[in-house]
Order: sequence, then structure tokens, then C-alpha cells
Amino acid sequence: MRVREATEQDLDAVIHVGVTTWRATYPPITGEAYVEEGIAKWWAPDAVLPGIRAGTVLVAEVDDRVVAMASYSVFEDHLMLWKLYVLPDSQGSGAGSALLSEVIARAGDLPVRLTHLVGNDRAHAVYERLGFVESATVPSPIDDGPEEVVMERSAVGWFTEKPTLVGSAVVLRPFAEGDVETMAGILADPEVLRLTGSVHSTDEIETETGVPDEPLREWYTTRNQQPDRLDLAIVDTQSGKLVGEAVINEVDTGNRSASFRILIGPAGRDRGLGTEATRLIVDHVFRTTVLNRIELCVYAFNARAKRTYEKVGFSVEGVQREALRYDGGYVDAIVMSRLRSEHLGG
Repeated sequence: MRVREATEQDLDAVIHVGVTTWRATYPPITGEAYVEEGIAKWWAPDAVLPGIRAGTVLVAEVDDRVVAMASYSVFEDHLMLWKLYVLPDSQGSGAGSALLSEVIARAGDLPVRLTHLVGNDRAHAVYERLGFVESATVPSPIDDGPEEVVMERSAVGWFTEKPTLVGSAVVLRPFAEGDVETMAGILADPEVLRLTGSVHSTDEIETETGVPDEPLREWYTTRNQQPDRLDLAIVDTQSGKLVGEAVINEVDTGNRSASFRILIGPAGRDRGLGTEATRLIVDHVFRTTVLNRIELCVYAFNARAKRTYEKVGFSVEGVQREALRYDGGYVDAIVMSRLRSEHLGG
């Protein structure tokens, strides 16, 4: 999938996206008369072309076919998203999220506003999931049309909102009061200590107590307050127990990249929980932010983790030779990454 600014050659394709989506979506909400009046007012060539010429119309294309479009205007105190439409046969493909992510990136430090028709519950749920909050209800710009809901997304950070991500085997959720005791035990597990490179010898493992100290307590009680990183607890659906954590950190906004790490305690191993947790958080990040690249390092003696990352689509890029000192020897670190275009099907 490719997101780019529309050109004048895209005019017919942009109009096709809008008209097709309007006729497929709005009649049950607004009636046919509103739809046809709106198409005549907002989807005529002379209504669409100025935005294309101004560089404020974006398209998403798959295999050289335009499947979605967005248009916006930048004002002094906000960016207004006027249109965001995806062809019915491409809805659920990630095209809408990709366009919205690009719009949010172009907003910079400005909040993003949009409107949708009252009664369009599907759109409302999608925007809420992406961090938009309802702020007002306004009259329709068309006589006798339905009211419109105004929603706004703050620009304070990509990860200000901490989601709950639900899979079949795990749930990823924000950290809660009381999690620190469980995490202290997980972090003191000998295999976790060795495979994460937290110690340099087997002897050091034996000194870990699994009792949380004040710095560790402060760490986990402040994870939900960090807008520049995403720390989520991994809960085993079967047992309901906290078994680990998944983290997106080291965000480079200029290059649209970030790092990823995950750890699973003994209660959650060898059942595919790490694979599903990795897939859930990576998918969430690519669909709700403008990040283009997620990278990680895994030590060469952690073959199980490497297989997990490969299952989710991470590719080996290289090796940091002898990156970890352990028990008198040195261990390589394998560098892996996943790109937005790979994940979203581009």
C-alpha cells in the first residue's frame, strides 16, 4: 500500500472513491436525497480539484489502484479533516488508517478535528479507537440533513492513549495497580534475566530476589503516563494471570521508527502467547501511528524468540557481533525489523 498526494490525473479516481462510498454507506442514515445533493455539492470536479492543486488531498493505492482518499485544511489552531473514504471492497485493508496516520503526521503539533454524521456508529467507533474524542454536535450543512458529530484528537503524543488489545490467547492492557509484584517475580526469573541480557553471569542470577524495590514500583506505576512509549501488560486469557509485557519505545519521530521488546515469564511460555502478543501490538502501532519501521535485537542464544519474531514477519537485517558479555564469553545480537509496507500489504 502506498500513500501519496493526489495529482490532477487522480481526479476521476478520487471522485469515484467518494461517490461510491457515499452511495454504499449513507442512504440508510440520511436518505437518497441527501446523498445525491451532497455528491453534487462536494464531489463535483470543481469542488475536488482545488484541494488536489493545493496538495491537501491524499490517496492510498494498492497495485496502482486508488482505493481510498482523504482531504484536509490547516488552520492556525487545528487541522480539519474534511473527507476520509475507503472503497467498500477495500474497507478493513488498513487504507483508511494509513491515510489518517499521514494526516496526523502532517498536523504536527496541531490537534486534528473531523466530523461524521450522527448515526454513523461504525465511523464513530473507529475514530474513538484511534484517539478521537467527541466534542460537539453541529447542524448539517445541507437543509434537513442529519446533525454531525465533531471529534478531536490531541497532538500530545502518539501513545497518550493506552489501548486494550484483545486476542484469542492473550489480552494486552495498560498496567494496573498491583502488577508490580507479579512483574518483579517475572523479571527475576533466571531465563528472563539471561535472555534479556540483564546479567553477565550465571552467578548474578542467583542474587535476584524477585521483591520489588521503590524504583521498580515507580517504574510500573508511571507507565501509563508516558506519551512517547507504549508499555502493555500481557495477560493469559486462559488463566487470567499477568505473564509478561510488550513495549514500544525509543521512538524516533523524525525517521518514524521505534524499538520493540517483549518478555514472557515461566507461566506463559511455549503456548504461542508471545507470538500473539507481538502480532497484536505491532498491528496496533502500524494501524494507529505513522511509524514506518519497528526494530528489535535478540541475542543469538534466544532461538525461540527469533522464531517468534519471524512468524510475525520480522526480517533479519544483520548482526551486532559479540554484543553481550556472558559467563566469560561473548554473544552476538541479531538485528531484526518490520516495515509498515510489509505489514499493511504494500
